Amino acid sequence: MCFGFYGDDFGIHLPIGPRAGEHKVSLHYTIWYNLPKNIRFNIHNLLLTSVVFTADAKKYGPELIVSGSGNDSSLGGSMRRFADGVCLPRLNQLAMLSIDTIHYGALAIFFADSPYLHFFLGRKESLGPTTYRICHHCTAKNDNKHKCFSCEASDCPWQPIDRQLLAQQRRELQVAKACSAAEFARVSKNTGLNESRDAFEGCPWFDCTLNCYNDWFHGEPEGPLKDHTYLLIQHGIKEGYFSFRQFLSLCSQFPYYKEASSMAPHKMFKAGFFKKGKPHKKLGKVIKATGHHSLVLGLTLPAILWDVYPHDNQHWQCYCDHVTCVAWGYQDEYHRCEAAACRHSGRVEGVAAF
Repeated sequence: MCFGFYGDDFGIHLPIGPRAGEHKVSLHYTIWYNLPKNIRFNIHNLLLTSVVFTADAKKYGPELIVSGSGNDSSLGGSMRRFADGVCLPRLNQLAMLSIDTIHYGALAIFFADSPYLHFFLGRKESLGPTTYRICHHCTAKNDNKHKCFSCEASDCPWQPIDRQLLAQQRRELQVAKACSAAEFARVSKNTGLNESRDAFEGCPWFDCTLNCYNDWFHGEPEGPLKDHTYLLIQHGIKEGYFSFRQFLSLCSQFPYYKEASSMAPHKMFKAGFFKKGKPHKKLGKVIKATGHHSLVLGLTLPAILWDVYPHDNQHWQCYCDHVTCVAWGYQDEYHRCEAAACRHSGRVEGVAAF
Protein backbone atom coordinates (compact mmCIF):
# COMPACT_ATOMS: atom_id res chain seq x y z
CA MET A 1 0.00 0.00 0.00
CA CYS A 2 1.21 3.46 -0.91
CA PHE A 3 0.49 6.50 1.27
CA GLY A 4 1.05 10.24 0.95
CA PHE A 5 1.27 12.87 3.67
CA TYR A 6 0.30 16.54 3.49
CA GLY A 7 0.41 19.38 6.00
CA ASP A 8 -0.14 23.12 6.27
CA ASP A 9 -0.92 25.93 8.71
CA PHE A 10 -4.13 27.88 8.95
CA GLY A 11 -5.29 30.64 11.27
CA ILE A 12 -8.27 30.65 13.64
CA HIS A 13 -9.39 34.02 14.93
CA LEU A 14 -11.35 34.15 18.20
CA PRO A 15 -12.96 37.59 18.59
CA ILE A 16 -13.85 37.37 22.30
CA GLY A 17 -13.03 35.43 25.43
CA PRO A 18 -9.84 34.70 27.40
CA ARG A 19 -8.24 33.15 24.28
CA ALA A 20 -9.16 36.03 21.97
CA GLY A 21 -6.79 36.59 19.08
CA GLU A 22 -5.37 34.63 16.19
CA HIS A 23 -4.16 31.08 16.73
CA LYS A 24 -2.16 29.19 14.13
CA VAL A 25 -3.03 25.51 13.81
CA SER A 26 -1.18 22.82 11.87
CA LEU A 27 -3.32 20.24 10.11
CA HIS A 28 -2.08 17.01 8.53
CA TYR A 29 -3.81 14.33 6.54
CA THR A 30 -2.93 11.10 4.77
CA ILE A 31 -3.81 10.08 1.20
CA TRP A 32 -4.19 6.46 0.11
CA TYR A 33 -2.71 6.22 -3.39
CA ASN A 34 -4.07 2.75 -4.07
CA LEU A 35 -7.44 4.36 -4.71
CA PRO A 36 -8.25 5.49 -8.28
CA LYS A 37 -7.00 9.03 -8.88
CA ASN A 38 -10.49 10.37 -9.55
CA ILE A 39 -11.62 9.57 -5.98
CA ARG A 40 -8.46 9.44 -3.86
CA PHE A 41 -8.71 13.14 -2.95
CA ASN A 42 -12.43 13.08 -2.16
CA ILE A 43 -13.00 14.43 1.31
CA HIS A 44 -14.39 11.13 2.64
CA ASN A 45 -11.25 9.30 1.44
CA LEU A 46 -8.77 11.57 3.25
CA LEU A 47 -7.56 10.51 6.69
CA LEU A 48 -7.16 13.35 9.18
CA THR A 49 -3.86 12.41 10.81
CA SER A 50 -3.37 15.17 13.40
CA VAL A 51 -4.34 18.70 14.39
CA VAL A 52 -1.90 20.58 16.61
CA PHE A 53 -1.13 24.16 17.56
CA THR A 54 1.75 25.41 15.41
CA ALA A 55 3.49 26.83 18.48
CA ASP A 56 3.48 23.36 20.07
CA ALA A 57 4.80 21.79 16.85
CA LYS A 58 7.71 24.24 16.83
CA LYS A 59 8.35 23.78 20.56
CA TYR A 60 8.41 19.98 20.65
CA GLY A 61 9.48 19.33 17.07
CA PRO A 62 7.68 17.85 14.05
CA GLU A 63 9.16 14.38 14.64
CA LEU A 64 6.65 13.80 17.45
CA ILE A 65 3.82 14.54 14.99
CA VAL A 66 5.10 12.25 12.26
CA SER A 67 7.41 9.61 13.68
CA GLY A 68 5.92 9.34 17.17
CA SER A 69 7.28 6.63 19.45
CA GLY A 70 6.71 2.90 19.59
CA ASN A 71 3.40 1.61 18.24
CA ASP A 72 1.41 4.76 18.91
CA SER A 73 -1.28 6.16 16.62
CA SER A 74 1.07 8.55 14.80
CA LEU A 75 1.83 8.27 11.10
CA GLY A 76 5.22 6.75 11.88
CA GLY A 77 3.66 4.19 14.23
CA SER A 78 1.24 3.14 11.50
CA MET A 79 4.02 2.90 8.90
CA ARG A 80 6.11 0.76 11.26
CA ARG A 81 3.19 -1.63 11.66
CA PHE A 82 2.69 -1.73 7.89
CA ALA A 83 6.39 -2.47 7.46
CA ASP A 84 5.96 -5.57 9.61
CA GLY A 85 2.73 -6.53 7.86
CA VAL A 86 -0.89 -5.93 8.83
CA CYS A 87 -3.91 -8.17 8.37
CA LEU A 88 -6.81 -6.20 6.89
CA PRO A 89 -9.72 -8.62 6.39
CA ARG A 90 -12.03 -6.13 4.73
CA LEU A 91 -9.53 -5.62 1.92
CA ASN A 92 -9.03 -9.33 1.46
CA GLN A 93 -11.05 -10.97 -1.31
CA LEU A 94 -10.53 -14.29 0.47
CA ALA A 95 -12.05 -13.03 3.72
CA MET A 96 -15.26 -14.92 2.97
CA LEU A 97 -13.20 -18.12 3.15
CA SER A 98 -11.58 -17.03 6.43
CA ILE A 99 -8.19 -16.91 4.72
CA ASP A 100 -6.04 -14.09 6.10
CA THR A 101 -3.40 -12.29 4.03
CA ILE A 102 -0.78 -9.83 5.20
CA HIS A 103 -0.69 -6.33 3.71
CA TYR A 104 2.44 -4.16 3.60
CA GLY A 105 2.60 -0.41 3.12
CA ALA A 106 4.91 2.59 3.21
CA LEU A 107 4.89 6.36 3.10
CA ALA A 108 5.79 7.30 -0.47
CA ILE A 109 5.54 11.09 -0.59
CA PHE A 110 5.33 14.18 1.59
CA PHE A 111 4.25 17.45 -0.01
CA ALA A 112 3.62 20.93 1.38
CA ASP A 113 4.45 24.55 0.61
CA SER A 114 8.11 25.55 0.95
CA PRO A 115 8.17 26.89 4.56
CA TYR A 116 6.19 23.96 5.96
CA LEU A 117 8.17 21.44 3.93
CA HIS A 118 11.47 22.83 5.17
CA PHE A 119 10.21 22.88 8.76
CA PHE A 120 9.57 19.12 8.62
CA LEU A 121 12.94 18.53 6.93
CA GLY A 122 14.88 20.49 9.55
CA ARG A 123 15.85 23.18 7.04
CA LYS A 124 15.59 26.96 7.07
CA GLU A 125 11.95 27.88 6.51
CA SER A 126 12.32 31.35 5.00
CA LEU A 127 13.05 31.68 1.29
CA GLY A 128 14.00 35.32 0.89
CA PRO A 129 16.70 37.31 -0.92
CA THR A 130 19.15 36.65 1.94
CA THR A 131 18.61 32.87 1.96
CA TYR A 132 21.83 31.18 0.84
CA ARG A 133 20.59 27.65 0.16
CA ILE A 134 17.21 27.59 -1.56
CA CYS A 135 16.57 23.94 -2.47
CA HIS A 136 16.22 20.70 -0.51
CA HIS A 137 16.90 18.58 -3.62
CA CYS A 138 20.25 20.10 -4.62
CA THR A 139 23.03 22.46 -3.50
CA ALA A 140 21.75 25.46 -5.48
CA LYS A 141 22.66 28.84 -4.04
CA ASN A 142 20.67 32.02 -4.28
CA ASP A 143 23.38 33.80 -6.26
CA ASN A 144 23.67 31.14 -9.00
CA LYS A 145 20.07 29.94 -9.29
CA HIS A 146 19.77 31.55 -12.74
CA LYS A 147 22.64 29.55 -14.27
CA CYS A 148 20.92 26.26 -14.84
CA PHE A 149 17.57 24.57 -14.23
CA SER A 150 18.56 20.89 -14.36
CA CYS A 151 21.01 18.94 -12.22
CA GLU A 152 21.28 16.49 -15.11
CA ALA A 153 23.00 19.03 -17.38
CA SER A 154 26.75 18.51 -17.73
CA ASP A 155 27.54 22.17 -17.00
CA CYS A 156 25.16 22.49 -14.04
CA PRO A 157 26.93 23.97 -10.98
CA TRP A 158 24.50 22.29 -8.60
CA GLN A 159 25.03 18.93 -6.94
CA PRO A 160 22.02 16.72 -6.13
CA ILE A 161 21.60 16.05 -2.41
CA ASP A 162 21.60 12.30 -1.76
CA ARG A 163 21.47 10.48 1.56
CA GLN A 164 25.26 10.36 1.86
CA LEU A 165 25.70 14.11 1.34
CA LEU A 166 22.80 14.87 3.71
CA ALA A 167 24.34 12.68 6.43
CA GLN A 168 27.65 14.51 5.98
CA GLN A 169 25.98 17.91 6.27
CA ARG A 170 24.13 16.82 9.40
CA ARG A 171 27.37 15.64 11.02
CA GLU A 172 28.96 19.01 10.24
CA LEU A 173 25.99 20.76 11.84
CA GLN A 174 26.24 18.61 14.99
CA VAL A 175 29.97 19.35 15.33
CA ALA A 176 29.39 23.08 14.76
CA LYS A 177 26.62 23.14 17.37
CA ALA A 178 29.03 21.72 19.93
CA CYS A 179 31.67 24.35 19.07
CA SER A 180 30.00 27.77 19.16
CA ALA A 181 26.91 29.67 18.11
CA ALA A 182 28.89 31.51 15.42
CA GLU A 183 30.18 28.27 13.91
CA PHE A 184 26.68 26.78 14.01
CA ALA A 185 25.29 29.85 12.20
CA ARG A 186 28.00 29.58 9.53
CA VAL A 187 27.43 25.87 8.85
CA SER A 188 23.65 26.32 9.01
CA LYS A 189 23.82 29.03 6.34
CA ASN A 190 26.15 26.99 4.14
CA THR A 191 24.05 23.80 4.31
CA GLY A 192 20.57 25.29 4.70
CA LEU A 193 19.93 23.05 7.72
CA ASN A 194 18.54 24.09 11.10
CA GLU A 195 18.39 20.62 12.65
CA SER A 196 20.51 17.48 12.36
CA ARG A 197 17.45 15.27 11.84
CA ASP A 198 14.10 15.38 10.07
CA ALA A 199 10.56 14.43 11.05
CA PHE A 200 10.46 11.21 9.00
CA GLU A 201 13.26 9.17 10.56
CA GLY A 202 10.66 6.94 12.24
CA CYS A 203 9.02 6.06 8.89
CA PRO A 204 10.56 2.90 7.39
CA TRP A 205 11.79 3.06 3.79
CA PHE A 206 11.14 6.80 3.51
CA ASP A 207 13.94 8.83 1.90
CA CYS A 208 13.57 12.55 2.54
CA THR A 209 16.04 13.38 -0.26
CA LEU A 210 13.76 11.78 -2.88
CA ASN A 211 10.19 11.73 -1.56
CA CYS A 212 9.56 15.33 -0.45
CA TYR A 213 8.10 17.82 -2.92
CA ASN A 214 6.83 21.37 -2.97
CA ASP A 215 3.07 21.52 -3.37
CA TRP A 216 2.88 23.14 -6.81
CA PHE A 217 -0.94 23.34 -6.69
CA HIS A 218 -0.59 25.35 -3.51
CA GLY A 219 2.45 27.47 -4.30
CA GLU A 220 1.82 28.43 -7.93
CA PRO A 221 -1.27 30.65 -7.43
CA GLU A 222 0.17 32.21 -4.27
CA GLY A 223 3.61 32.83 -5.79
CA PRO A 224 4.72 32.89 -9.46
CA LEU A 225 1.25 33.25 -11.03
CA LYS A 226 0.23 36.00 -8.62
CA ASP A 227 3.50 37.88 -9.21
CA HIS A 228 3.23 37.49 -13.00
CA THR A 229 -0.39 38.65 -12.94
CA TYR A 230 0.59 41.79 -11.06
CA LEU A 231 3.49 42.52 -13.42
CA LEU A 232 1.33 42.15 -16.55
CA ILE A 233 -1.32 44.51 -15.14
CA GLN A 234 1.34 46.96 -14.00
CA HIS A 235 3.05 46.90 -17.41
CA GLY A 236 -0.21 47.39 -19.29
CA ILE A 237 -1.11 50.43 -17.21
CA LYS A 238 2.39 51.87 -17.49
CA GLU A 239 2.39 51.47 -21.30
CA GLY A 240 -1.01 53.16 -21.56
CA TYR A 241 -2.93 50.15 -22.93
CA PHE A 242 -5.56 50.74 -20.24
CA SER A 243 -5.96 52.67 -17.02
CA PHE A 244 -6.34 51.24 -13.56
CA ARG A 245 -10.01 52.29 -13.56
CA GLN A 246 -10.57 50.61 -16.94
CA PHE A 247 -9.00 47.41 -15.64
CA LEU A 248 -11.35 47.34 -12.65
CA SER A 249 -14.26 47.94 -15.02
CA LEU A 250 -13.17 45.03 -17.26
CA CYS A 251 -12.91 42.76 -14.21
CA SER A 252 -16.38 43.73 -13.00
CA GLN A 253 -17.91 43.14 -16.45
CA PHE A 254 -16.38 39.68 -16.86
CA PRO A 255 -19.07 37.07 -16.08
CA TYR A 256 -18.33 34.28 -13.59
CA TYR A 257 -20.83 31.45 -13.55
CA LYS A 258 -21.77 28.65 -11.18
CA GLU A 259 -18.85 27.40 -9.11
CA ALA A 260 -16.57 30.24 -10.21
CA SER A 261 -18.94 33.03 -9.20
CA SER A 262 -17.65 33.14 -5.63
CA MET A 263 -14.07 33.23 -6.91
CA ALA A 264 -14.38 36.47 -8.89
CA PRO A 265 -11.40 38.78 -8.23
CA HIS A 266 -11.55 41.03 -5.20
CA LYS A 267 -11.64 44.76 -5.86
CA MET A 268 -8.14 46.15 -6.14
CA PHE A 269 -7.01 49.54 -4.93
CA LYS A 270 -4.57 51.82 -6.70
CA ALA A 271 -2.92 52.85 -3.44
CA GLY A 272 0.11 50.63 -3.06
CA PHE A 273 -0.25 49.10 -6.52
CA PHE A 274 2.62 51.29 -7.72
CA LYS A 275 5.60 52.58 -5.81
CA LYS A 276 7.34 55.55 -7.44
CA GLY A 277 6.24 54.28 -10.84
CA LYS A 278 8.08 50.98 -10.41
CA PRO A 279 6.85 47.47 -9.63
CA HIS A 280 6.26 47.00 -5.94
CA LYS A 281 8.96 44.99 -4.14
CA LYS A 282 6.37 42.58 -2.81
CA LEU A 283 4.98 42.06 -6.31
CA GLY A 284 1.90 39.84 -6.12
CA LYS A 285 1.33 40.52 -2.42
CA VAL A 286 -0.16 43.84 -3.53
CA ILE A 287 -3.07 41.83 -4.96
CA LYS A 288 -5.04 40.96 -1.83
CA ALA A 289 -6.49 37.56 -2.64
CA THR A 290 -6.49 33.94 -1.55
CA GLY A 291 -4.72 31.31 -3.61
CA HIS A 292 -7.97 30.31 -5.32
CA HIS A 293 -8.89 33.92 -6.11
CA SER A 294 -5.40 34.45 -7.55
CA LEU A 295 -5.75 31.31 -9.66
CA VAL A 296 -9.09 32.41 -11.12
CA LEU A 297 -7.82 35.92 -11.86
CA GLY A 298 -4.61 34.57 -13.39
CA LEU A 299 -6.38 32.08 -15.66
CA THR A 300 -9.03 34.53 -16.84
CA LEU A 301 -6.75 37.56 -17.26
CA PRO A 302 -6.01 36.86 -20.98
CA ALA A 303 -9.76 36.82 -21.69
CA ILE A 304 -10.32 39.96 -19.58
CA LEU A 305 -7.56 41.92 -21.37
CA TRP A 306 -8.06 40.32 -24.80
CA ASP A 307 -9.37 43.47 -26.49
CA VAL A 308 -6.95 45.98 -24.92
CA TYR A 309 -3.54 44.29 -24.80
CA PRO A 310 -1.46 44.05 -28.05
CA HIS A 311 -1.11 40.37 -28.84
CA ASP A 312 2.35 40.78 -30.38
CA ASN A 313 3.70 42.17 -27.12
CA GLN A 314 6.36 39.88 -25.65
CA HIS A 315 5.04 40.34 -22.10
CA TRP A 316 1.58 39.26 -23.24
CA GLN A 317 2.96 36.22 -25.07
CA CYS A 318 5.10 35.23 -22.08
CA TYR A 319 2.10 35.48 -19.77
CA CYS A 320 -0.07 33.39 -22.11
CA ASP A 321 2.66 30.71 -22.18
CA HIS A 322 2.74 30.75 -18.39
CA VAL A 323 -1.04 30.44 -18.14
CA THR A 324 -0.98 27.59 -20.67
CA CYS A 325 1.24 25.57 -18.34
CA VAL A 326 -0.85 26.46 -15.27
CA ALA A 327 -4.14 25.63 -17.01
CA TRP A 328 -2.72 22.29 -18.11
CA GLY A 329 -1.70 21.47 -14.55
CA TYR A 330 -5.08 22.48 -13.19
CA GLN A 331 -7.03 21.20 -16.19
CA ASP A 332 -9.68 19.25 -14.27
CA GLU A 333 -10.53 22.13 -11.92
CA TYR A 334 -10.05 24.75 -14.61
CA HIS A 335 -12.37 23.21 -17.18
CA ARG A 336 -15.06 22.67 -14.59
CA CYS A 337 -15.15 26.30 -13.44
CA GLU A 338 -13.50 28.69 -15.84
CA ALA A 339 -13.93 27.37 -19.37
CA ALA A 340 -17.71 27.74 -19.04
CA ALA A 341 -17.29 31.33 -17.87
CA CYS A 342 -15.11 32.17 -20.88
CA ARG A 343 -17.55 30.52 -23.30
CA HIS A 344 -20.53 32.37 -21.81
CA SER A 345 -18.67 35.64 -22.19
CA GLY A 346 -18.33 35.03 -25.94
CA ARG A 347 -14.54 35.36 -25.81
CA VAL A 348 -13.70 32.11 -27.50
CA GLU A 349 -10.43 33.61 -28.76
CA GLY A 350 -9.40 34.25 -25.15
CA VAL A 351 -9.81 30.58 -24.32
CA ALA A 352 -7.66 29.70 -27.33
CA ALA A 353 -4.83 31.76 -25.84
CA PHE A 354 -4.50 29.11 -23.17
